[in-house]
Amino acid sequence: WDLRQRVLRAVRARGSDRAEAARRGLSALACYGLVSHLTYSSCLVAAWVATAARSGLSPLAPGQWGPFLGAYVALCAPQLWTKAPRLALSLWLARGVDRA
Repeated sequence: WDLRQRVLRAVRARGSDRAEAARRGLSALACYGLVSHLTYSSCLVAAWVATAARSGLSPLAPGQWGPFLGAYVALCAPQLWTKAPRLALSLWLARGVDRA
């Protein structure tokens, strides 16, 4: 639990991501959209490649849509728990956008 306490202290000392997101405005929103789309697109490509490698057929072939969707959902489900790191990454990127 010591690690948990250190992480909580660091987050509290850093301040609110909500306040920083409001300060960054449109650049934070655009960067979050970019980061989010890149993560989901990589899941789509990985599911496509995995399904095609396993069956030897395109996921668009008859009977391959189900296995493709199963692989896609399995890869995307953990994305629900990565919103905080994606927000942090987008705020970090927004700083660079604001400087440019």
